Amino acid sequence: MVNKRKVRLMARTAMYEKHEGHDELKNAVYYRGDYVGMHMLFAGIGITLGYLLCLFLVFVYRFEFIVNNLTDINYRKLGSTLIIIYVLLLIVFQVIAYFVYSIRYNDYQSGLKFYINRLKKIDKLGREEKEEE
Repeated sequence: MVNKRKVRLMARTAMYEKHEGHDELKNAVYYRGDYVGMHMLFAGIGITLGYLLCLFLVFVYRFEFIVNNLTDINYRKLGSTLIIIYVLLLIVFQVIAYFVYSIRYNDYQSGLKFYINRLKKIDKLGREEKEEE
């Protein structure tokens, strides 16, 4: 005879695997430090590319001024200012990325615990069915 409780649990588990659990199960293979570090690396690369793109756009926008004042520009001050701005942006966004991905990892882990408990219940119900036979 079909155990309705087991069927319901299996259906809910399958729905979870298909929808919410898809990302959680994909990220379950990572330790916390690996997961957060990997995403911080991607964030750093994105920040660097975004900063370089913004510099290029400012350069294109102010091209005439730059060409007219090539000899008057203090390149040491300009370079140090650009580096300081980049480092500050990088630090701020890396801290934000650390907290965001730490919170996401903790959310994934809590969902994963719920999923594992559901699988244990299904296994327990399957064993009980075998014992009854």
